[in-house]
Amino acid sequence: MASFDFIEATNKGYSYAWTNRAVITKLGLYPVLVKFVCLVCVSAFGYEDNLLRSGLLMIPSYFLEGWLIAHLLRMAFYSDIGVNLSGDPSRDERALQDKSKDLLAGTIVYVLLRLIGMALVGSLGVDGAAMSKPPETEQDPSVFMFISAMMVLMLFFWMFRIYFIYIPVTLGYSMREYFMKLAGMASSFYILAAWMLCFLPLMLLTILGFDVIKSLTMVDGGGGPLSLFKFLSHGWRAVMEVITEVITTLVIGQGVVVMMSGQSADDNRRG
Repeated sequence: MASFDFIEATNKGYSYAWTNRAVITKLGLYPVLVKFVCLVCVSAFGYEDNLLRSGLLMIPSYFLEGWLIAHLLRMAFYSDIGVNLSGDPSRDERALQDKSKDLLAGTIVYVLLRLIGMALVGSLGVDGAAMSKPPETEQDPSVFMFISAMMVLMLFFWMFRIYFIYIPVTLGYSMREYFMKLAGMASSFYILAAWMLCFLPLMLLTILGFDVIKSLTMVDGGGGPLSLFKFLSHGWRAVMEVITEVITTLVIGQGVVVMMSGQSADDNRRG
């Protein structure tokens, strides 16, 4: 059974992000700016309630986020900010090609996962509206809804590992090996626990920031598609979403390396 210490992984992920905050800030500047522009466009076109159309408008930001995350993963676990030359031209060229392929593959997989996630959420919203009508059968609706909710929850729990498949792809692991190592249901539990330790505190910080912006602008969130409140909120949202993706990736990356290689991320970096 593949497992890892999600408390230790969380500590190492946050520590790495804080220690290298200057580099992360420089690399993350363009992804944040592009995400902000995309969010403003979504708001201007009125697609905030249409996840499918807003997801299409967000594609440029997803590509830059994927590019940022892929490079940070390689930096964190392989220490290859540049290209480590060995003196052998053929070996160095092969290493450069492998690194470029891993970076490109990780970025593309990240974008595809984000788009698939947006499509699934949008589809569930449509289906949920359709299923909000009273059931035509004589089956007890409370029992039916409970069984349906449990099935969806178990499916989500089992598939949770798929959302982070861009991590092993970027680090050079095969997807087949990833699913073989993380075949048990318990693997998703460890990944979910690490994700919650990243997502929940950052989500609370994001909500607090929105409340501060609302109090400063003295509005209730209205005032048109490009009001001052929404303009500042989009900026704050862009910053926090990128930070959340970066920290979550670094934390879960620690666990993925342990489960895939059987050794700590520090040992893997030295190797």
